[in-house]
Amino acid sequence: MGLSDFLNQFTFVFLLFPFLSLVIGIVSYLYFRKFFIAPMVIVFLSFILSLTIYDMSFLILATLYTLLSIAAALLTKFGLYCARD
Repeated sequence: MGLSDFLNQFTFVFLLFPFLSLVIGIVSYLYFRKFFIAPMVIVFLSFILSLTIYDMSFLILATLYTLLSIAAALLTKFGLYCARD
């Protein structure tokens, strides 16, 4: 495993996955109007990734991604509520 492989995994795990969690949280709330859809998708995808690509320690980060998607969905809900008033 060279430096480029490490940077690819680092980029995915610490940059791309959190960004995707935010985007999925926002888009799922705007589309479904329910904040719990995104965390279910994130948990499911993270579990699949931990079984196929990463090891089970990836589930610790998956918990953080789930919390991040909940926060993004709830902030979107709050933002839409404030914009409506």
